[in-house]
Amino acid sequence: MDETARVDQSVLLEASLVAIEELLDRSEESPSVRASRVEVGKLRRAIARWQMVPPERDQIAAMHEVITALHDRVLRAGPSGSAIDPPPSSYVR
Repeated sequence: MDETARVDQSVLLEASLVAIEELLDRSEESPSVRASRVEVGKLRRAIARWQMVPPERDQIAAMHEVITALHDRVLRAGPSGSAIDPPPSSYVR
């Protein structure tokens, strides 16, 4: 994968994280919402590291899966935020 494609993927993934944060901002504060905010931060830092160490295709695909799963959990929880499943114990690094 060339460098331009990696940058494009990073931009798309970052936009997805912004969308998740917007959903969390509209949710009632709860332990699950706070845990999801922490997970967003971890994912954002992992993507930022890609500038120093470019990811492989499988890392990009795995990050898409993790972010999509988080987005789905936040959407299912709705504004109450109480039904957000806990984040998985491991994620893409």
